[in-house]
Amino acid sequence: RPMDRVRAAKLFFEAADAGEPIAQYRSGMLLLSGEGAPRDLDRAESQLRAAGKQGHLAAMIALGEYYSRGDGREPDLREAEIWFRRAADGGDVHAAFIAGRFAATGDASYKNLPDAAKYFRKAAEAGHVIAAFNYAAFCASGTGVEVDPVQARGWYQVAAEKDFPAAQVRLARMMLAGEGGERDIAGARGWLERAAAQNDAEAKALLATVFLLGDKANRDVGKAETLLREAANSGLSAAAMQLGHLYAGRYDVAARPEDAMRWYTIAAEAGQAEAQYILGVMHRHGRVVPQNAAAAASWFARAAESG
Repeated sequence: RPMDRVRAAKLFFEAADAGEPIAQYRSGMLLLSGEGAPRDLDRAESQLRAAGKQGHLAAMIALGEYYSRGDGREPDLREAEIWFRRAADGGDVHAAFIAGRFAATGDASYKNLPDAAKYFRKAAEAGHVIAAFNYAAFCASGTGVEVDPVQARGWYQVAAEKDFPAAQVRLARMMLAGEGGERDIAGARGWLERAAAQNDAEAKALLATVFLLGDKANRDVGKAETLLREAANSGLSAAAMQLGHLYAGRYDVAARPEDAMRWYTIAAEAGQAEAQYILGVMHRHGRVVPQNAAAAASWFARAAESG
């Protein structure tokens, strides 16, 4: 009830004035929301800072969020980073992830990749799935840490086991290439199937490649075609490119030139340099389409620009 909130706010303010950190935190939150007392951002900030300086973890997080938002004022990302780092050092998992992101991007102050790696690992060890994925990527590329494919594969698996599709795809790529451990086609296929079941287009395209290039136990052109169509129709231009190759007869299947031309065109219009070059060749030599030197030159120029 309104009177109860007013009375509670008064009691919290009295305790806060006496230096009690929980009361300072609660007072700050009441003043931020305007419940039980008029909204007062200056007093709210002061109370939260007082609590934060005494080690109150929730106050540190509230300050990080407050400075990130601005609440009608200019956001202060540098101050937000300071408080998120303090909360991270105090053991908050999400704050560690945010601190890692600030350090990785340099959006708040300056980029510090070793710090980013440190905070991502801290959050990952506490179960934060995106932090585990980020730390795996750092280990794979040597960002902020030494290149370590074994660690990368291990952390991708941690994230993959929590059904994070991007991690499942990265893990499958490492398994297919034998990076960070033994080559494991069956294991890679399993992870790709899990990611594809979540409608991940990249997983579908890579799984299609496994079906097209695999041994007798894995080869399945029909499944590959279905997966590539689904991925391409969702906007993945690399899948459209693979469909062009499939219908051009590159995977030991009967060529369907008109279909190849259609999918190469879709991929080319989306910026795939190889598809643009192939269309240039087709127009130059009159394959599937009438010979057209101007169209060929245009596609070759676009391929050169795309790299």
